[in-house]
Amino acid sequence: MRVSIYEPDPRICGPGTWARHLRQGFRDLGHECDVVTFTRLGKRSPNWGRIEKAKGSSMSCSLVPDVCAKLAEAHDVLNSYDLVVLADVKTSPLDNAALKDPMLDEPTYLTVLRKTRTKWASALHERWYFAPPDPVPPGVSERSGSPFINELLALDSFSGFVMAHSADFDKYCGALQRCRKVLRPLPFSLEHSEAQAMKPRDPLTFAVIGRMVPTKHRHVTNEMLTRGMLKNAHAHYGGGCVCTHGPSDTYVMQERLGQDGWATDWGDDGVRKTKPFEAWHENGNVVEYHGAYVDPYEVLQHARCHVGITDCDFSGGLLEFATLEAIDCGCLPIVTRPFVPDFGTQCELGVIEREFRKFGHRACKDESNALYEEMAELVADASRRWGADVIQHNRECIRVENDPREQAKTLIEGAL
Repeated sequence: MRVSIYEPDPRICGPGTWARHLRQGFRDLGHECDVVTFTRLGKRSPNWGRIEKAKGSSMSCSLVPDVCAKLAEAHDVLNSYDLVVLADVKTSPLDNAALKDPMLDEPTYLTVLRKTRTKWASALHERWYFAPPDPVPPGVSERSGSPFINELLALDSFSGFVMAHSADFDKYCGALQRCRKVLRPLPFSLEHSEAQAMKPRDPLTFAVIGRMVPTKHRHVTNEMLTRGMLKNAHAHYGGGCVCTHGPSDTYVMQERLGQDGWATDWGDDGVRKTKPFEAWHENGNVVEYHGAYVDPYEVLQHARCHVGITDCDFSGGLLEFATLEAIDCGCLPIVTRPFVPDFGTQCELGVIEREFRKFGHRACKDESNALYEEMAELVADASRRWGADVIQHNRECIRVENDPREQAKTLIEGAL
């Protein structure tokens, strides 16, 4: 079978990582599978497969599509496949472009699929899918939704099937609730050797990867270190950072560390720059931001455990890609309670009994020491337990539980 995974806007994002791993699942089953995208002139972006550490997300994208054709020819290209898998049922950058441009009635991916005869299926990656007449969920704006999802799911070529990675990702969307769904973990293929996973690391080390945005709550781990809950610990951060009209989040982070008594090597590079930096505290703790990365191993090879504090209002009910990548690279995972998988896991996890929500860089100042003591105890325990047995066990768990061949089978069976 010939399968195309249609990624309308290759960029740093979960659906792009999903497409890369799912492609491997189809190929391992013996199918021909391409990640496909389209541009106006059919030219490939220089950003694909390129990481600019000093320019954060704006010049970075690790995904390299196999096929790039002209938008005008997109439906012909997709019609040459036996199955189309849309990476996500919404693509926010293209949705926003359509809403802002008076010359566009709908996003380009909707126009492409409207003209496509091949049956297609898709997947759910987050919680904020809704459009009128769905009510706007409490605490979010209408812009957070998926304004074209009703039109998309009403297309004749839609198979009526979506794969969900969390039990409540259709919670706010009536159109999705009427679809056929199967709940599966994220697809993930081990990409690093056991020797890499066992590489020696300093005794008290942890990492946090993913985009440099407030919803990853790195200010919370910084606060733990500033308050001295750990001594002589080394935190390793990595991930792309968007810098537009205001200070970059990397600058804001080092500025906050400076206000808490840390020394940094930022220098006079300005506020709108993304760059690797280090910060040191008198209690012996070190924070190091490694910049954006092609391979998460660049950051994770330095740490014994990984702390995942993603905003639970965005998603939950799964081991996210950052956690899976950390396990692959030999880090013991620490997650918050909402990210313990809905479908269960045999992985050994450290669990922070707390939900994290968008509360900004300064709000954690009012937290009692209990949260930071709990987090420090989990980091110290994971660093002590780090070793061959637990690393091998967790890698084997995700090899079985997140086998991308199972997701590929689910999509074939559900769509055709």
